[in-house]
Amino acid sequence: MTEAIIIAVIAAAGSVLGQALIAGSSRKKDAAERARLDERTDQRLLAIEHELNELKAQVREHNGLKQDIAALRADVRNLEKSKV
Repeated sequence: MTEAIIIAVIAAAGSVLGQALIAGSSRKKDAAERARLDERTDQRLLAIEHELNELKAQVREHNGLKQDIAALRADVRNLEKSKV
């Protein structure tokens, strides 16, 4: 009976050790996957920030043109008034 108990304890210890090794391996894989996803997310965020900066520059340019056109319209109105 003692031998059966010893074998059962050894089997249980082996099972626990095996599960611990599997869990450790799984954690390493999960960490690697998370790191890969984080890197991909960082790259996508950088691309979005770059695109946003380009759009901001275009808006500034557009706003400058809008002001120039408004000034030209005012000049045309003034010229038209001075002709009358």
